[in-house]
Amino acid sequence: MRHVFSEHNRTDSPLRAATRTARLLLSLAGATMHHAEQAARALGSEEELLVASATSLRQAGLANGLVRRMVSFREKDSHKELHEKLSKRGGEVIVYGEERYPRRLRAIPDAPAALFVRGSLPPDSVPVVAIIGSRRCTPEGLRFALELGEDLAQGGLAVVSGLARGIDSAALSGCLRRRAPAVGVLGSGLDFVYPPENRDLFEQIATEGALLTEFPLGMRPAKHLFPRRNRLISGLSEGVLVVEASDRSGTLITVDHAIDQNRVVMAVPGAVGGPFSRGTNRLIRDGAQVILSPEDVYVSIGLPSPSPPREETVVSTLSGFDARVFELCADRASTADTIAWRTQAAVNEILRSLARLETQGLVKRFSGGRFLAIRDSWREKKSPRRE
Repeated sequence: MRHVFSEHNRTDSPLRAATRTARLLLSLAGATMHHAEQAARALGSEEELLVASATSLRQAGLANGLVRRMVSFREKDSHKELHEKLSKRGGEVIVYGEERYPRRLRAIPDAPAALFVRGSLPPDSVPVVAIIGSRRCTPEGLRFALELGEDLAQGGLAVVSGLARGIDSAALSGCLRRRAPAVGVLGSGLDFVYPPENRDLFEQIATEGALLTEFPLGMRPAKHLFPRRNRLISGLSEGVLVVEASDRSGTLITVDHAIDQNRVVMAVPGAVGGPFSRGTNRLIRDGAQVILSPEDVYVSIGLPSPSPPREETVVSTLSGFDARVFELCADRASTADTIAWRTQAAVNEILRSLARLETQGLVKRFSGGRFLAIRDSWREKKSPRRE
């Protein structure tokens, strides 16, 4: 046997051209390094994938569909065309075994045979935390994810998530606000933006961070691809943090992968019985680390917590009434009726105050007429952005 894929030979030594081509063709066909190992054991080497007949490939234990795709891509030299198409879109291929292939992904079960990347992945020396959660989320959860992404980035961490609506997008946006590495993992090829309203975020990540997928160009987003995508989100990270999740949330699939990959699992607690907290509260019950602040994240993944930046509030610059309305929006999203009840002021007066605060960028309006304070508005002098 000339070559067997094993933990022993997972090195950064240069790949032979034939090995690189075989792994890229496997990836195009929808296979992983598990299949590379399988082929090496049965055929003698991965390179035999480039010449073995369809019958031999099936005898090696590869599924019929995989064999058909593999032979078709091999005959068409599809890997050469792929490089050209990726290059036109600003993307590139990183094959398993190359130095730039992320270190954390090398050891996971079923590691991708190749990755398709647009942008610059963070160096292996940079700690990475996955922040994930529900697409449907509360304003408080959305703000917490945004702030947490920003705070962790300020402390030198990178954030990885899935670019889904809600918590995922907020966490990545927070990271980008500090110009820190943000990694968006796709459940499609690099030529599809999903969800479509995330196009601006998609392009910003490609410019300032990295978009990553194991699916080739032309692969449309599909429900069955996202669970497979999720193992890369956890695999890239030191730990996985769930901000909000229902009891049946697809987010919990990523947690299952994290457990299999021996990653730290963290969760933000929420209201008992709340629909968006049942999943996170259950994770905490089952042993997940409780996260109440960025410092808790550092402790959970075994890193020293950086000193928080000094901040000065602007509440003192507001009128007494506006300051009171602002403070009532600071902890949770509130409606004008709720604030009126708590202040005993007329609703019209509250609405005028909220309009002033919104114009100044101090609060944000959410669905249902709810208002929530924006954290950066509390600062008179923002902490410097990381360059």
